[in-house]
Amino acid sequence: EQDEAFWDAAEATVEEMKAGAVGVSGTQDRAQPPQQRAATAYARARPSTADFRSSLLKEQRIFLAIENMTDQVLVWDENDELFTFNESALRRFSTLGVNLRPGLSYIAMQEALFEKFETAGLSKEQFIQMQIEKRKDTSGETRLMHLPSEKLYTEATDTALPDGGLITILRDVTKEKEQELELRESLDRSR
Repeated sequence: EQDEAFWDAAEATVEEMKAGAVGVSGTQDRAQPPQQRAATAYARARPSTADFRSSLLKEQRIFLAIENMTDQVLVWDENDELFTFNESALRRFSTLGVNLRPGLSYIAMQEALFEKFETAGLSKEQFIQMQIEKRKDTSGETRLMHLPSEKLYTEATDTALPDGGLITILRDVTKEKEQELELRESLDRSR
């Protein structure tokens, strides 16, 4: 964002200087040669080295935090293609037979997982369409997914991103669901 702001400011300044409308101070200043005015505007608009380092450090911390999460994190672009994912997602989807890679479409991933889901008798196309709709309609909400063939329960949360993409966070809740089922069975036996 800082880079964009910098280039926007620099382009606007150059255009204004070409038109003779502004100098460095924002008023007409023909005492400075155009190259000097452009260099001064560039220096003012450019983020400082400290700002750049701070921004880079912040991005690195976010990346490391996501990479080290036990939850699976998948980031999708505005075309529903996989942009990036963390190591936990790579491990989980590898065990499910899905080769995660940038550019993988959400539909292709669902096709690869179709046989593993409880589909309630839906065709593959119907099931995938249902998954797409759920995903788009539940931004920020958590939903439970069950893959009986893998004896796996997962909570999924999809959150819309400002650029039109989505971030998906998947949390394995198999142990919790197993404990819940054991407790229910125990209560049923005691009645």
